[in-house]
Amino acid sequence: MKRVLYTLSIIALAALSFTSCVKKDFDAPPDQTKYDPNLPVNATVQMVKGLLDPNYPNAAVPAVKIDSDWTVAGIIVADDKSGNFYKQIVIQDSTAGISLLLDANSLYNDYPVGRKVYVKLKGLYIGTYRSLPQLGYNLDGTNSLNGIPSSLISKFIVKATFPNTVTPIALTMTQLNANKAKYTNCLVSIPNCEFQFSDVENGASYADPAPSSGTSRFVSDCAGSLELRTSGYSSFQSYKIPGGNGTITGVFTVYNNSSQMVIRDTSDVKFYNPVRCDGNVVIDPARVLYRETFETVTSNNATLNIAGMVNFAEMGNKPYQQGIFSNDKFAKISGFSTGQAVIKSWLITPAINLAGAGNPKLSFRTLDGFDNGATLKVYISTNYSGTGNPTSATWTPLTGYTIANGSTTGYAPDWTASGDVSLAGNSGTVYIAFVYEGADPSGTSSDKTTTFELDNITVLKD
Repeated sequence: MKRVLYTLSIIALAALSFTSCVKKDFDAPPDQTKYDPNLPVNATVQMVKGLLDPNYPNAAVPAVKIDSDWTVAGIIVADDKSGNFYKQIVIQDSTAGISLLLDANSLYNDYPVGRKVYVKLKGLYIGTYRSLPQLGYNLDGTNSLNGIPSSLISKFIVKATFPNTVTPIALTMTQLNANKAKYTNCLVSIPNCEFQFSDVENGASYADPAPSSGTSRFVSDCAGSLELRTSGYSSFQSYKIPGGNGTITGVFTVYNNSSQMVIRDTSDVKFYNPVRCDGNVVIDPARVLYRETFETVTSNNATLNIAGMVNFAEMGNKPYQQGIFSNDKFAKISGFSTGQAVIKSWLITPAINLAGAGNPKLSFRTLDGFDNGATLKVYISTNYSGTGNPTSATWTPLTGYTIANGSTTGYAPDWTASGDVSLAGNSGTVYIAFVYEGADPSGTSSDKTTTFELDNITVLKD
């Protein structure tokens, strides 16, 4: 019995001694994001593409094994995070872009957009898929490229610094279509683009659901067009395409003779301008925080009464009125023939919730008539009650907008757009007020009785 107790004591002592030497706070792994192995670079992506048969891209060409001991360096401009690129990354240097086929999933964990990489090319193949250049490991039975096996990826691709700035090449659709070979597999951005209105009108999503391998939606910049190709397995497959106009960014690809683009996710589609190429206005409902177009107006010159809005005549007993002219309906106000020494009138929106709204912006349009100095200014409040007299609340003037002016002998022929007025810096519930100030004490040239018409008050988020 003593021997057993002695043995147990030795074991306990050893355990105590061992645990007392264990380090409880483990060191974090070293930060490798700033490390660059600075491998010698002796080739460019364009040199690699130059190995293809001269008939490329006008004809199918065989893959070529790279025997030279070449290394290229580039920045990753597209990864597989959203699922729109599958088992591949796209890299770009100052000369060209190329797709790398990698037989692995969740590549973005090691090879995210913005990471610099070195690619050791000896032993790989350069080939094409429907005229699209690709780098792969070897050829299958149909002479198509296989991806680099997951166990060998680090042999051919060496990670370097992260993040690096990724700047798309800004082009027009015409420039892009005229230089397909040059920009293939490059990250490009094209301004003034929009989806086909028929797709927008029908509520089309970016792609049909899986098992659809991909869906084409056509994008135009009012001059040319290309296909936007989206996988049915992408994380944003079901998202509705936006109806407005703006800039699209993506990797330019080709399919035989067709120009195509593949976006990385929907943040590449910034169609925030509601005015389309044909002048029609389309606003995506998901972006609208508030919109008033005064379409409920029924009687010209009657006192304006819009549900939720506050129409308050602070001084001069002159509230806003309803306005109808031709096909337009709007709010309007003028101090003309009031005989009031001071006129100050408020038109206040209902509560607008900015909570969580990215980059909220206000826009509206105005038209002036017989301008003789009255003013229309815009204010924002975070503590207005939403009803009654607004003067006890705190109102901050907004800036950076345009109000119609200068039409001294009649009415302006066209509406004036305010431009986008940033509401950044405000949060929670806000109210926006349009405040008219004028005077009509004597019926002389000193009066300020300008007529202002107001329409399309809109608050959008990105």
